[in-house]
Amino acid sequence: MGLRLSLNGIRCAEFGNVVREAMTKVVVAAALLALILAVGPAFAGSIGAWYVTVEKDPFSPKKKTIAISQSGYSALAIRCFPDHGLTVILAIRSEKHFEPGASVDYKYRADEGPIADERGEAWGEQNIELPNARQILDDALKASVLNFRVGMADEAIVDLAFKAKGGAKALQQVVADCPPEPVADKKPEVPVDKKLEERTDK
Repeated sequence: MGLRLSLNGIRCAEFGNVVREAMTKVVVAAALLALILAVGPAFAGSIGAWYVTVEKDPFSPKKKTIAISQSGYSALAIRCFPDHGLTVILAIRSEKHFEPGASVDYKYRADEGPIADERGEAWGEQNIELPNARQILDDALKASVLNFRVGMADEAIVDLAFKAKGGAKALQQVVADCPPEPVADKKPEVPVDKKLEERTDK
């Protein structure tokens, strides 16, 4: 009898763990859905490691596009909206929260490339807008992994690695709607000797 109760107790504990895990996933899924709804339309399809949405902007002939890659319970969203241009949002699932509007330091690295020290702005308790959006987009087109090390509250650190497989195809619409700014043509520099000759002639 005692053994049976013990086994039932173990099963109840296991069941409780399963329920808690399922509820955690539901909460996380809801958080990710909230992120998607906050920065773009509902999920439309997946390409490689990216969840991609494309929707016509009701106030212009342009499109609203967002691509999301997931790392565990966290997400990286690259979006292009007509009124806001290119932006990149990092949504972090952590016990540590940000103060909205606070500066957040982070390190960024694509694959084994150079390490960049950056500073983003907290949009909410767990979302950060990243200032190096163009670099992240360019890297996402060809890199395998986008790595982040984010400084949280109380000197805690969160490491995140987002797979970028399929980025060249998944981000086509983002690049089309938010192309790089054209580089102004530079006038060819006049050699020093030529400048001296012009002055002498005068």
